[in-house]
Amino acid sequence: MKRFLIIIAVVLFCVLAGNGEAGVSDHVSFVEITQGIEYGESSDPSDVEYCFDLCFFTDASVSGVEFLTPGGQTFVIPDELGNWDNETRTWTSHEFDEDEGAWEWCFERDFDDASGFAAFGDGMYRITVFYEGGGWEQTLIWFGVPGSTEFLDQPTQVPVPLFPERYTGVTSPVTISWEPCEDANAMGVWVWVEDAETWEGIDVGSLLSVDTVSWGPHSLSDGLYEAAVIFANAYQGEINADGIEYLVVKYAETEWDFAVGMDWVAFEVWGGNTDYTSYDQWWEYYQNPGLMTDYVLLGQTDGENLEVCGEYQYYVIRTFEDVGIDSVMGSDGSYLGQWYRTGNMSNPHLGLGAPDGEETVVMRDWALLTNPGDWSCLTVITDMEAICPTADLTGDCYVDFEDLAFLAAQWLTGAKI
Repeated sequence: MKRFLIIIAVVLFCVLAGNGEAGVSDHVSFVEITQGIEYGESSDPSDVEYCFDLCFFTDASVSGVEFLTPGGQTFVIPDELGNWDNETRTWTSHEFDEDEGAWEWCFERDFDDASGFAAFGDGMYRITVFYEGGGWEQTLIWFGVPGSTEFLDQPTQVPVPLFPERYTGVTSPVTISWEPCEDANAMGVWVWVEDAETWEGIDVGSLLSVDTVSWGPHSLSDGLYEAAVIFANAYQGEINADGIEYLVVKYAETEWDFAVGMDWVAFEVWGGNTDYTSYDQWWEYYQNPGLMTDYVLLGQTDGENLEVCGEYQYYVIRTFEDVGIDSVMGSDGSYLGQWYRTGNMSNPHLGLGAPDGEETVVMRDWALLTNPGDWSCLTVITDMEAICPTADLTGDCYVDFEDLAFLAAQWLTGAKI
């Protein structure tokens, strides 16, 4: 039955493509559909995310878009600069790409397991574009092996980077290397590396041979970098019946971070006096505080407790790996009651008050903290034992009358075994 439906879809593709739809290529220049498995720590295969993306470029005459999946669901990409739906874990955006000289429309959705792909699926995708002043056109993209009725096989092997090692510092030039790809579903390897500050970088372009195990050397300026190795089953440079170039990919990917010309930085703290959440694409400012001209870097660490000083209305903690934070203590000895706004955290509503047995907040990406009013310094505490006074006997990191009472209750008592 499935094979019959596929054949019907291909026939429908040819019929629609031959009935006045060719004009859509004057407005849509490129389509990309990808389905992937993205691994986190390569030593922990359970740290995995499943991702579906559909992106394409249009000219300025396109005012709205939607697409129908083989899974029978229709999705709309809003005419908005960027929008994250936390409930469905969907990112949509419509923005001008300076490099391509075209408007990019993107839909990205993440899942905890592969069952989320059912809403999308293999087969024919129908994309509808709506024009300023009225009118619409459609084009069809086959998410499968071009020129056939076959679906793409999904690579699943975890790419394991060998050099640079995760969370280490190296010198330039840098050659990226990884364990061999032995996944029968992969036809090649993609690699990319980008500056964590500017997001500019280099990528391999066309697929490398599947038996490739290194890429480089590349001259990289000093700084923090993110890299990825991708085992891919990909068809690029294909042209559909409307004359639109497209790319279809299924992949397995591992990303990791390293430093060039410096020691590795686990997190850093910035200070400033402007709340950028009212700005367009405000999240980009907090992902890269260097974009905020009135913010200054106060300090950075490889993961140890970090004390920084400076009287600012806002502080930004920016992480480059998962960081377990016990609390944030101010210069007056008080603890911050809650996060104001966060990027990606495992406990986004958990306050960072004084230690009380609560689970440590695991933070990644960034967090914006509001100065309670009179802090001139703050300490980000990742190891409470390293900062609590030795005379603290009750475990609250204060030396007070409770500690004295605890001492008095046991005065001149004990036993030597």
